[in-house]
Amino acid sequence: MQTVCQKIPGCLVSLLLVSATALAAAQGAKQVAPAESGRLGTVVRQELGDVACYLTLRDDAGRESTEMADFDLCTKNARLVGKKVELGFTQQRVMDESCGGDPACKKSRQVQVATTVRVISDRAESAPAKAVAGQVSFCAATEVTVFACRTGAKLVSVCADPASGPTKGYLQYRFGKPDSTDALELNWPERWSPPARVATGSTESFSGGGAAWLRIRKGDYAYVVFTGIGRWGPGGATQTHEGITVERSGKAVATLRCAQPAQSMLGPDWFARVGVESRGESFDLPD
Repeated sequence: MQTVCQKIPGCLVSLLLVSATALAAAQGAKQVAPAESGRLGTVVRQELGDVACYLTLRDDAGRESTEMADFDLCTKNARLVGKKVELGFTQQRVMDESCGGDPACKKSRQVQVATTVRVISDRAESAPAKAVAGQVSFCAATEVTVFACRTGAKLVSVCADPASGPTKGYLQYRFGKPDSTDALELNWPERWSPPARVATGSTESFSGGGAAWLRIRKGDYAYVVFTGIGRWGPGGATQTHEGITVERSGKAVATLRCAQPAQSMLGPDWFARVGVESRGESFDLPD
C-alpha cells in the first residue's frame, strides 16, 4: 500500500506539501465530529504512503495494528517511533488507493484518520510481544522488574518505568501463561500512570525477618504481591513467603505461591523513590 507512490518521481515530496485537510477540501469533503480517541500504544513504525501516513502501534499485550494518520500529524511529529502515544481520530474522505497518489484523481473514500497525537512517554518502550517458554518476567528490557515470579503455570510481573517518581513514570501489573502465544490475561492499569497513583504498599519489620507488599486495585478487586522472610519453619528455621493474593471487596479470595524465588525490588528504598505509601492500608502475610 506504500509502494506505488515511491515509483512516481517527486510523489512523496508533493504529498508532504499537501495536508489531508487541503485534500479533503479539494474533494468537497467535510470533517465530522471525532469518531474515536484514546487509542494507546508504542509507535514501532512510521511511514508515508500514497494517501496517508501510516503508524504501526504495539499495545501493552504486544499486539500490533496499523493506523492511518493525517500527513500534517506525521510531518509535525517526524520522530514518533519508540514513543508511547495516544491518538485521536476523525472521519475523513481521503484519496482512494487506486489513484496511486495522483493529486488530480477524484476518487475518494471515507475512513478513520488519526488527526491528533499526545506523547505519553518519550522513553522507548516495548511490551513483550508474546509470552515464551522459560520466561521469568513479562517486563521489557527497557523496564524495571519490580516483582516477578512463577506460580505454577502462570507468571506474575509488576513492571515500571525506570525513571518513575512520585509524579512521573508508570507501573503495570501483568499476569498470564509464559508458555502461551495468547495475549496476557491481565495488563493493569491500561492507561499508564505514576506508581503512587495506582498502588499502595509498605514494609514491616519483625523479629527474625521482615515483609513487603504492593497492592494494585482494579474495581472491587485488588492484586497484592508480597515477599517476606521469617522464622516460620520447623524449630524456628528461616523461611520465605512470596506470591500474590487476590482480594475482592477487601477480602482474600485466592493466594498463589511463588514456585521459585521471586525477583523483587519491594522495600523502603523503592517505595520512597516512587512515592508509594500505605495510605492507611495493611496486609497480613499469608501463612
